[in-house]
Amino acid sequence: MSVANCTETPRQKMIGMMYLVLTAMLALNVSKNIIDAFIIVNDGMITTNNNFNKKLEASYAAFEQQYTLNPGKVGPYWEKAKKVRELSKEMVSYIEDMRDKVISITEGVPIEEARTLNLRQIKKNDNFDKPTFFFIGEKDNASSGHGFKLKNKINEYKKNILSCVDEKYRAELEKKIGLSTEDIDNPIQGKLSWEKSNFYHTILSADIVILNKLIGDVRNAEYDIVNQLF
Repeated sequence: MSVANCTETPRQKMIGMMYLVLTAMLALNVSKNIIDAFIIVNDGMITTNNNFNKKLEASYAAFEQQYTLNPGKVGPYWEKAKKVRELSKEMVSYIEDMRDKVISITEGVPIEEARTLNLRQIKKNDNFDKPTFFFIGEKDNASSGHGFKLKNKINEYKKNILSCVDEKYRAELEKKIGLSTEDIDNPIQGKLSWEKSNFYHTILSADIVILNKLIGDVRNAEYDIVNQLF
């Protein structure tokens, strides 16, 4: 059995490039028009994530069909695929909850209302004080912030989904699925932790884009692992 490899589409590559350019421009304190550009990128990312969810569901449907036809042979792999599905669902929910919480805190609205807001409806999307405190916290090493917790959650997720495939495939898949949380060399500030490089003095609009991009990265990782199992 085989499934076509799900490489990045031109749309995904374009969104990724736009995100990098916008982040660089934001660091230069360009005009408020850049926030509108973040909104456009975020809309595209949400559309891409929704489309990718449909592809994933089609993959699971094909997998389940093969299990129905040959449960003895496919059964062990189908069980692992279902585990990957549940782990990924939990990871996406964690990121979505974190996104809603930072919106709630920054906007000063109940979490229930924050869950209904899209980036176009947020009034304080250029605020960076409250999001920075939320993600970085009080300590210099950022260990008291939600960004540190998110990094650990991502690392745990990667370890768990990789454990579902044969050991001989893990090193290659680990490179392929991405979701790197390594420290980053900044030409101006030197080496920065993953959480500081992503969330320190970053406005709410950018934070939301980063979190939605992470959701897309999780879905890509999920697809690659399930594809290997299939």
